[in-house]
Amino acid sequence: MVADDPASHTAESMQCTGQPTHEAIWRMDLTIAGQQLHPLIYVDHVTTAPENTFAAAKLQLCLAGPVGTPNGAQLLFAFFDVNGVFSNPGNTADRIWHAVFTPYDAAGHPNPAGTTEGQALIPGRVSLTMKTKSLKHGRVIVSGKLAVDGQTFAGGLVELYKPGSDKRIGKGRTNGKGNYTIRIKIKKKTRVIAQVLFLGDLASCPAPGLPGVPQGCKSATVSFFAVKIGTARHKK
Repeated sequence: MVADDPASHTAESMQCTGQPTHEAIWRMDLTIAGQQLHPLIYVDHVTTAPENTFAAAKLQLCLAGPVGTPNGAQLLFAFFDVNGVFSNPGNTADRIWHAVFTPYDAAGHPNPAGTTEGQALIPGRVSLTMKTKSLKHGRVIVSGKLAVDGQTFAGGLVELYKPGSDKRIGKGRTNGKGNYTIRIKIKKKTRVIAQVLFLGDLASCPAPGLPGVPQGCKSATVSFFAVKIGTARHKK
């Protein structure tokens, strides 16, 4: 993901969003099924109604349909981080992200009548605690609790890492009371990072649907990330 020059993509921008320029353009450099793809994300502040009643920023992108792409390559899922761009409001209310999707028809043309909305719920309060208990021979018990919006959260996968390493050293799921217990073994005093990345489906959309979307809101997810850092001490 790189920031590109908006002035270099006025034609693509007009075709996708109906506007020739945007405040920023992010370019994704992807390899899918051996093919190079470079989808563009158009980024702007939101200043007009009705979007400014619930949002401060807007991201738009147009993915090529299955007709006309090399070997039919399609982007189905993408996960990326951006730093220093978005910030949370100064409260603990849940956040709702709204997305509008316009599909292609069988001939590879956009189908506005099939446009649907999807919503993503981000809890406003997520708490992850961690404590360590050292046993003999370098064995350590790492335990704690996960809570979301003040309620204990069951089924969250807690993973343990060392700082600067992507090799997982332990894992465990929270029980019905939100508690987890993980046993690890260390050779010396070790800093331990506990983290939870959760993504799940909701049975219904958590907020009213956007106006002017022909098919309304059809899907919703909930996701959150929590991290805690502690120290595990080696005991002979």
